[in-house]
Amino acid sequence: MKMKNITIFLYLLPLFGFYLIVWLYPLILVFLQSLGIPVLSLKPESEVYPTLEFYREFFSTERYIVALWFSFWNSLVAVIISIFIGYALALVLFLYEFKGKRIINIIYKLPLFVPYLVAAFMWWILLTPKGFVYEFLVAIGVIQRGTPLVNDPNGIGIIVANTWMHIPYVALISLGSLKLVDPSIVEAARVLGADLKRVLRHIYIPLTMPGILASLQLIFISMFGGFSVAYILGASFPTYMSVTIYEDVAQRYMWSIGSVQAVMYLITALIITYTYSKITRKGLVRL
Repeated sequence: MKMKNITIFLYLLPLFGFYLIVWLYPLILVFLQSLGIPVLSLKPESEVYPTLEFYREFFSTERYIVALWFSFWNSLVAVIISIFIGYALALVLFLYEFKGKRIINIIYKLPLFVPYLVAAFMWWILLTPKGFVYEFLVAIGVIQRGTPLVNDPNGIGIIVANTWMHIPYVALISLGSLKLVDPSIVEAARVLGADLKRVLRHIYIPLTMPGILASLQLIFISMFGGFSVAYILGASFPTYMSVTIYEDVAQRYMWSIGSVQAVMYLITALIITYTYSKITRKGLVRL
């Protein structure tokens, strides 16, 4: 038994080494830099180190707190919209046969092959005044001319682009979950008189809930830490914290406060993921 454990450890050692080099080591460097220890910058940014000076600056500066909150709620809105549209699309493709289904199967997957930066510029062109989507929304009366949809303080353009890019992930995961549902359960419900609404409510949705929750976590973390879409489509204030990190490090060479933001970003993501896991675990047990 002991020899078997040693063999397993040796097999996993290259994997542990890989994660140590490409994940843990950079995190340690960022944490040390957040304490003012000059491991990333060329010169010390504080007379005394280690220091909590940069953490105090983070919590006392409105720009950083607002950026963290904006990153959270803006991503959450985009995730909720993506879940509803993606799951509804998966249901339609799973339950119905119709002409053009093969074309729709191809079209909705197109965002998977579009880089984030390209998608950001594409939606900036479409949503800016005189853009096709902008003019269409004005024509049908959804918005008034002059209403900003990009580089606006509400992050509407960010939500639209993030939703468009992540709907395919939700649809594909949900479609896979729907295909795993035992058809005999649905047939039994139909024989007992259940209509489509009841089948969806009591069979499909509960049995595919693990897939829905998995896609929710996957795309939320992706949006929450995203940079390209937020940088191109976001306003100068408020903006995502990934953008404030870039501005502080790349433009102002403030490595320590940038590292503090990275640490707070990571801590927030871990707290959200842990809370989400606890909630979903209880929900799945009830199901």
